[in-house]
Amino acid sequence: MALINISNHPSSLWSTQQMKAAEKMFGGVIDVAFPSIDPSWTPSELLEKLDSFLAELSEKYTPLQHYSFHVMGEFNFCFALVSYLIQAGADVYASTTERHVSEEMQGDIKRKVTIFEFVQFRKYVLKPISQYHNHE
Repeated sequence: MALINISNHPSSLWSTQQMKAAEKMFGGVIDVAFPSIDPSWTPSELLEKLDSFLAELSEKYTPLQHYSFHVMGEFNFCFALVSYLIQAGADVYASTTERHVSEEMQGDIKRKVTIFEFVQFRKYVLKPISQYHNHE
């Protein structure tokens, strides 16, 4: 099954290295645009958006646990979406990168350039609370 890429970064803009990793691990990529999340929304409004987004996903990709998902975007929405997908039995991944920063002066202006170099797809994991050490 292909990797369902839910992010603001379509696979057509991924590096060759990231595309090769996706093809090797998942057989290909299907892009799904990350929904627009209003920063002024309440948690309830965010969950309403999640419900409608999940309804759209479920129409196209059923059952969800037969798919792998790459989820990157607005943190609160990602947390809720990733949590749901994992509980539904799907494999969910983030892309990890090496961050390279350089700074240069252009006259009186300091310019900062950041380059993100793909490293791997890392699976999101949830550890049951019972497996954590008691810190009392």
